[in-house]
Amino acid sequence: WMNSDLEVSISQLRMNLDEQDVVPWETLRYVIGEVNYGGRITDDKDIRLAAKILWITINEKALTKGYTYSSSGHYYPTEETKLADVIKYVENLPSLDKPEVFGLHDNANITYQLKESNALLNSIILTAPSAAAAGGGEGAKTPAQKVTEMAEEFERRLPKMLTKKGAHPDTFEGMNE
Repeated sequence: WMNSDLEVSISQLRMNLDEQDVVPWETLRYVIGEVNYGGRITDDKDIRLAAKILWITINEKALTKGYTYSSSGHYYPTEETKLADVIKYVENLPSLDKPEVFGLHDNANITYQLKESNALLNSIILTAPSAAAAGGGEGAKTPAQKVTEMAEEFERRLPKMLTKKGAHPDTFEGMNE
């Protein structure tokens, strides 16, 4: 989405809060979700997800002490008002969003990882040259040799291995040591 979408949403929020005696929660969710951002969302499941996220974040309960956006309690509206404190709050959020922050079950992450793994494996299979395409002739590389060369080239281009030293505290969260 564009910064202009955010700016318009903030402007409309200010206008509604300044002109109304009570906070028009439903109006805010509709204008921000359907008018400002909704036109950019085309998938029906994404539309439902965006509406759910707006319902969780833009509601009267979000102003009460102890309110959380997710069951773990990691995500909550900060009460900080100083920029440095807000930045510290944001930096302490988990670096990898868990499915719960989107209103999804933890199994959604498993499904995502399986789909990504399958896509990677399918890409490898599609890029592996077939025995028929390898051609004959003296000095011709076998499909296995070509794949090995490609893998070695990919590995050569990878950045250096991450270490815990100097990493964000959540960088290695959930990984086996």
